[in-house]
Amino acid sequence: MAFYKVCLVYLTVLLILPEQGRPQCYSLWPRSSGSISPPCCSTVSTAYISEPFVSCFEQKESTSSSHCRRHAFIFTSVNRRHYCVDAEAKWLSQRFRRLQNRGICCYVQ
Repeated sequence: MAFYKVCLVYLTVLLILPEQGRPQCYSLWPRSSGSISPPCCSTVSTAYISEPFVSCFEQKESTSSSHCRRHAFIFTSVNRRHYCVDAEAKWLSQRFRRLQNRGICCYVQ
């Protein structure tokens, strides 16, 4: 019986440890940081963007705003250019992993 308890503890530790030290992503945008909110995306693209990003925000579908009705991710490049990317773009998951490894998380607007 003790062997099973040790195995259970070991498996639990293995499942939890890889997440330690990684940035917490998809949290609420820290509005108190003094950062300026990115623009609302009325049009989006699925085209791959090779430019490096310095920030990422998730735009949820809005029912109150007539021009912000798209679920999108707003990326800011090193040149301060904003890109509106469709949430269904196939290349997003790979880019999210790369950004997370650099400590850049997507914040919900």
